[in-house]
Amino acid sequence: MSFNYDTIAERLAQRFAHRLITVPRTGGGIKFAKPHGSTSWTLDLNSRSVTYCLEEGRPILASLLSSDVDYGREPLVLGAVPIKSEIIKEVQCYFDTKCVFDVVGAQWRGVVEAVRDADVIVVVGYGFPVEDQYGRFLVREGLRLRSGSPRIEFFELEDVAPGRAQEIFRVFQGRVREVVYRGPVQPGAA
Repeated sequence: MSFNYDTIAERLAQRFAHRLITVPRTGGGIKFAKPHGSTSWTLDLNSRSVTYCLEEGRPILASLLSSDVDYGREPLVLGAVPIKSEIIKEVQCYFDTKCVFDVVGAQWRGVVEAVRDADVIVVVGYGFPVEDQYGRFLVREGLRLRSGSPRIEFFELEDVAPGRAQEIFRVFQGRVREVVYRGPVQPGAA
């Protein structure tokens, strides 16, 4: 799962020949959820549909032009706001964009299921900021549904104090077996 809008995880998977499958789809590959949406997903307000560049065979870095927005196509990303209307079915139905509710609901279920089922959760460059109460809720809901405790490993994108492990531990509500700080990601390390 990736809580970021960017396409870094998709590009890395592509570079190393791993096939990602956007939840809830099934098939041969790695299930992948983006609970905050993605710049590579297109919401077409004319056809009332969402397309995933990753699975449509289009380049991952396909960017929408201003002319696309003029014609009713825009990236499907959830804004950093306290109340996300994308998860209110009645709002999406009113605007005839139930597809947005369906996509976001599937992504959120994918996150909860991943946290529920994983033995090890690796967090790279995401600090679960206080403002992301939805992200924290999804993680806690997955932990609530578990029978055991996972191990958490986290990496930062830059060198920060290992004291961040305590904040990650708080997010995971002490329901983890162990929190391990692995330090900053090293460019070029495989």
